[in-house]
Amino acid sequence: MGDSNNLRSGGSSHALLWSGTPESLVDLHPAGWDASFATDVAGGWQSGYLERLSPEYFQRAVMWNGSRESMVMLHPQGWVSSAALGISLSDQVGDGRPPDKGPLVRHAVRWQGTPESMVDLHPKRYINSWAVDTDGEVQVGTASLIQGVRPALWRGTAGSFVNLLPAGYSGGEATGAAGGQQVGYAGRNGQMRPMLWFGSPDRFVDLGPGSIGGQALDTNGTQQVGWVSLAGAQRAATWWGSAESYFDLHRFLPAQFQGQGAFSLAHAIDVEGNIIGYAEDLLDQNRGKAVMWSPVPEPGTVVGLSAFLALLASRRRRAKVN
Repeated sequence: MGDSNNLRSGGSSHALLWSGTPESLVDLHPAGWDASFATDVAGGWQSGYLERLSPEYFQRAVMWNGSRESMVMLHPQGWVSSAALGISLSDQVGDGRPPDKGPLVRHAVRWQGTPESMVDLHPKRYINSWAVDTDGEVQVGTASLIQGVRPALWRGTAGSFVNLLPAGYSGGEATGAAGGQQVGYAGRNGQMRPMLWFGSPDRFVDLGPGSIGGQALDTNGTQQVGWVSLAGAQRAATWWGSAESYFDLHRFLPAQFQGQGAFSLAHAIDVEGNIIGYAEDLLDQNRGKAVMWSPVPEPGTVVGLSAFLALLASRRRRAKVN
C-alpha cells in the first residue's frame, strides 16, 4: 500500500496496493483525477484520497476494496476538502476542511463507510486537528494550538478528546493505535522521543534508548515500529514495549542502503509481525524503496528484509504543523 510517482499519467501519483510481492501490485488510481494516494489498509480495505490540482486544488477522501472499481467516495457533502488517512475493520479516519472555515483550517473526522456517517472530531479551543489511525475503538492523531501540536486520542466523538502529552514533554503527535496501545512522539529537551501510551497522558513509556531520539509510527498491540536517529542517520526500529527492547531494523537492509546519509523508517506492522517501511537507496540517487521485514519463528527477533523492494514516491502529503 502506498503511492508512486513512477506510475505516471500526465505526471500524477497513483495509489498502489501490494500483497507481499512486486508482482502483486494493483494500481488503484481512478480515471479523471490528477493524483491518488493510499494511506492505510485493514481487512481487505484501503483508505486514501484523490487530488484535483486545477483550476482549484482540493482533495477527496476515498476507500478501496482491492481494486480501482471498488472505490467508495467518503467526502462529506458541503465540505471543501477531505482525506482518509487511517482505516480499521469498522471505521475510517482523516481530516477535512469545513465549509464555514478558512482555507488553512483542518478538522479531524471519522467515518463508518459512508459520507453520511462522518463525525467531526475537532476539539474545542484547538486551531486544527487531524486523525491518522484507528483500531475501531479509539482514534489517534494531532490537535494544534498556537503553542504547538498535541498528541490526540478520541473515542468516536469530539467530546471524548484526550490530550496525551505527558507532563515534562513539549509537543507531539499520535500516529498509531491497536489493542489498547497508542504510539507517536513527544518533545523533550529539544529532541523527538518515540512514545507508547495506554489511553491517557500519565500512562506512557518513553521508548527512546538512552539519549537516542526518534518516533514510533505504528503498533499491533504488542510490538511497536518507527525510527531512531543514530550515528547521523535515520534508521528503522522496532520495540516490544520498553526502551530496553529497542531493535535496529536498518542493519538488515542490503549494502546499497548502508553508509553516511542512510535513511529508513518502519511505517506499519500487522498482527503477524510483518513490518513495512521505506528506505533510500544510496546507489540509486537516493530513490525511496518500499521494504518489508518478516519475523522468524522465535519471538522478539527479525529475519531481515524480504525480496520486496519497489520504487516509492518521495512526495509526501501536504506538510503538517509541527
